Amino acid sequence: MPRSGLRQLRMFKKLCGTTNLSSVILVTTCWDNITEGGTLHKNNLSSGPWAGMIQRGSRVMRHDGSRDSALRVIRLIVDQNTDVVLDIQSEMVDQGLAFGETGAGKVVNELLAEFTTLSIDDSRLLN
Repeated sequence: MPRSGLRQLRMFKKLCGTTNLSSVILVTTCWDNITEGGTLHKNNLSSGPWAGMIQRGSRVMRHDGSRDSALRVIRLIVDQNTDVVLDIQSEMVDQGLAFGETGAGKVVNELLAEFTTLSIDDSRLLN
């Protein structure tokens, strides 16, 4: 997974919170581009960056691009019928934290600081 994807996954986990990961469905696409076989690829997902989410109850579903496949994903979401309070909601509403003080806000601040550092370094290369 590219570094940007790992950042997005980290942000997603901070927004949701670990207690809500059992309500998450990780939907994979582009299966017709896989040459090694879908089973191998799906097994690799459960031992890679998504492993912690899967261990906490997140499910992996294959979406082949068809309408029926999309409806299966939607049905699974609707059938969960679970109330979910995201960590970001709890932090801002229940705990009264400003966005920058939340777990997700801290990740955003780290990314902004990293981006600023990269921008400064990149401008030095141009001179």
